[in-house]
Amino acid sequence: MAKRTDKRAKTRKRAASRKAASASRIVKSARRPARVSAGPEPRRAEQASLRGSAANFQALAENANDGILVNHRGRHVFANRRIAEMLGYEVEALIGTTIKDLVHPDEQDAVAQRFRQRLNGAAVPPQYETLFRAKDGAAVPVEITAAVTLWQGKPAGLMVVRDISQRKQVENELRASEERLRLVAENIADGLVTMGENCLIESFNPAAERIFGYRKDVMLGKNVNLLMPEPYCNQHNDYIRNYLASGRSTIFGSARELPGRRKDGT
Repeated sequence: MAKRTDKRAKTRKRAASRKAASASRIVKSARRPARVSAGPEPRRAEQASLRGSAANFQALAENANDGILVNHRGRHVFANRRIAEMLGYEVEALIGTTIKDLVHPDEQDAVAQRFRQRLNGAAVPPQYETLFRAKDGAAVPVEITAAVTLWQGKPAGLMVVRDISQRKQVENELRASEERLRLVAENIADGLVTMGENCLIESFNPAAERIFGYRKDVMLGKNVNLLMPEPYCNQHNDYIRNYLASGRSTIFGSARELPGRRKDGT
């Protein structure tokens, strides 16, 4: 009878020990940080976000007034409709081309060097003018704004290309007009002196040199009242200031006879 009692006591003791060990394992497990599997949902959300960004870029690029090119590993992987129209290509024909395929031969080395320097992190001006070459070989003046972007997670070159043909045409016409005026001024028999709002001489033609006895290089930047005797010499700057302030003048737009003063004082 005593042996049975001892056996039951040992059995109860072992059961209690097992319960204590199990409770200890539960407590330790509760203290450990839970491991949560990312699962497919976050990846799907990330992929959807990337697709949305790509769609936004596509919509922006296709409706831009400027040409857009993305160059990855030396070849263009994206071209919008505007750059194709500008150069006379189909969009598909531009994919896979290189910078040298599109840049005018006279500008290829300079543009390629800027592109390499920018990808290597060098400080290169982001905006510059150059010449592209259209499909028919014609030179197309353009203004490029360049930056570094990512394409499939790798560095790539982004170029925004603006056609400045009309601006260059206007600039050329303006230079030609200025040259014609210069030739007229250089060859007329009358003295011609021009000045700015500050009364400083900006041009002095050969006839003016003969009349006043001064050389052009000496007179440029000098006050025009140097060519006037008293009292006009001291009054002239006041006339100009009053005109600029009020917009009214009894001098400009009319012909007047006034005495001048030569270099020798006569």
